[in-house]
Amino acid sequence: MNTTLDRVNALVLKAVPELEPGFAPSDSFADVLDVDSLSVVEIMTNVEKEFGFDFEDEDIAHVQNVQDILDILQREQ
Repeated sequence: MNTTLDRVNALVLKAVPELEPGFAPSDSFADVLDVDSLSVVEIMTNVEKEFGFDFEDEDIAHVQNVQDILDILQREQ
């Protein structure tokens, strides 16, 4: 069974297929992974659909990496 991390990573790779698998949850989307803001919005939209809830606007504004998404998901469960 896929963990939450596996599911989120798959959604990141779906939105940004040029990324290499194996990035760390703490890797910054902008600074380390070179993911643009439009792709981050796509990632967040995909996560919302996958997990069945809506992020608050302030949460979206503060997401910098996969770990931030995992933290929000854990808080909301």
